[in-house]
Amino acid sequence: HSDGVNSVAVLPDGRCVSDSDDGSLRVWDVNTGEYLRSMEGQSDLVTGVAALPDGRRCVSGSYYGILRVWDINSGECLRSMEGHRASVNSVAALPDGRCVSGSDDKTLWVWDINSGKCLRTMKGHSGGINSVAVLPDGRCVSGSYDGTLRIWNPDTGKCLDILTPMDIEVRGMDFSQAILPPDLAKQLLQNGARVPDKYDRNYVQRKP
Repeated sequence: HSDGVNSVAVLPDGRCVSDSDDGSLRVWDVNTGEYLRSMEGQSDLVTGVAALPDGRRCVSGSYYGILRVWDINSGECLRSMEGHRASVNSVAALPDGRCVSGSDDKTLWVWDINSGKCLRTMKGHSGGINSVAVLPDGRCVSGSYDGTLRIWNPDTGKCLDILTPMDIEVRGMDFSQAILPPDLAKQLLQNGARVPDKYDRNYVQRKP
């Protein structure tokens, strides 16, 4: 990449896709570090990417608020999806293949990837949305400049809960859990990682 990398999505086969301020997405072989192909064709910054469950396509967000669906193997842009009024900062894939986008316009949109249509808009944040993540049960969570997390039902668009974990803006989230070898867990603890009491000591969670 010739400019900053904003996010990375991991594909089911172990490859990954990165997006950048240089306006491109790149597909990488993680095991060898080899650059496989580039996905280009837009003039603005690429600000978020999510891999779809089929492993063949990904969705990117952009500074001008446009989402694009890409064929990962060919590098072809399959369609564009428009509607947001500001930068799309984060994109997350739902288990059924739909996706959710979060934007500086303070809204989240649920999209049908195959038709390119917006199914619903979710509103509630008082600041721009920086990050979106999907829980295993299909609910999604958004993080915002307003310092809150909101849990949503993407099928109804209803906000299920509001979390206020901090007085500063939320920049990112991850719901993966890792069971670590004891020696690595000990090393992380010595470097300031936090282990919640309800978890086994081998489970390490970074400080917020």
